[in-house]
Amino acid sequence: MLFRSGTVVFNNTIIGPLSIIVANTIIGARNIIGKCAIITSLVATTTDVKIGSFAFIGTHASIAEYVEIGPGAMIGMGSLINRDVPPGAVVFGSPFKIIDKVDVPGEIIENWNKMKGK
Repeated sequence: MLFRSGTVVFNNTIIGPLSIIVANTIIGARNIIGKCAIITSLVATTTDVKIGSFAFIGTHASIAEYVEIGPGAMIGMGSLINRDVPPGAVVFGSPFKIIDKVDVPGEIIENWNKMKGK
């Protein structure tokens, strides 16, 4: 995993291998971030957030507590994520709307479910 300056990660957060968290990002307590996830600059998460493997979170996105972002989901910059995002969804807005969907291989979803303990 790669961290840049100004990034804060709070207690009991699990970050998967090969994930990237860019500068000036705040990751709340008890988050789970899957492998190969990319979280760009100025993103803020609260507590108990789950970000799936291969997910992409755009700049200035805000993620509310207890939200799960599915594997392969793409979050547009400045989006407010206040409810769960399904796997492979492409979302944008405040609050967000699903604008497209990409296919996510079943193996990635299965591995994600194992990592988060389902």
